[in-house]
Amino acid sequence: DDNSNKVYPIPDQGIFTSMAIDKNDTIWITSTNMDTFTAEMLKFSINTAKFDSIKLPDKSDPLGMTIDNTAGKIWIAEGIGKIASLDISNGKVTEFAPSGNYTMDGPTAIIMDSQTGKVYISEHEGHAISVFDPLLKSFKKIPLDSNPDNLPYGMAFDKYHNLWVAQHTIDKISIIDTRTG
Repeated sequence: DDNSNKVYPIPDQGIFTSMAIDKNDTIWITSTNMDTFTAEMLKFSINTAKFDSIKLPDKSDPLGMTIDNTAGKIWIAEGIGKIASLDISNGKVTEFAPSGNYTMDGPTAIIMDSQTGKVYISEHEGHAISVFDPLLKSFKKIPLDSNPDNLPYGMAFDKYHNLWVAQHTIDKISIIDTRTG
C-alpha cells in the first residue's frame, strides 16, 4: 500500500531454480551449491521472516517444483534423472526413478495434475514428458518432437485438461491429451 519493499537475505549462496507458495503462504525455494554439490529446499515463513533448510540428496540438482496441497507434498524434478517428494509436515524426502531400461534425461520442469494426482516431468535432454503415478509408483514416457533440438521445458494445463509443453529451442509448443498420451 505504501510502495515499499522489504529485502530478506537468503542464508545460502546456492543457485536458486524454482519457487512456489503453499496454501499456508510458506515460500519454498530449490537450491544447489555447485561448489559442494549439496542441495536443499529453503522454507521461508512470511510470519516469522525466517528461513529453514531441508537437505535434499547430494548431487540431486533440484530444478522445478510443484506443490500438492491436498497431500501435503512438494514434488521436485532432480536433474540427475529422478524426482523427489518432500512431505511438508515432517520434511521427509523420498526419491523416485524409473526402473529397468527407462531413464529420465534432464528432468527440468514438473507439474501436478490436480484431477488425477499424476505428476508430469519435462525431460529437457530426453525430448519427452514423463508421467509419474504416485499411487502405483510407476513412470510412463510420452515422446515429443523427434527433432534433436527439441528441449521441452515449461508446462501448463488448459481448461480442457490438455498439457501444453514449451519446446524452447525449436520454437514449438506440443499439446498432449493427458487421457490418451
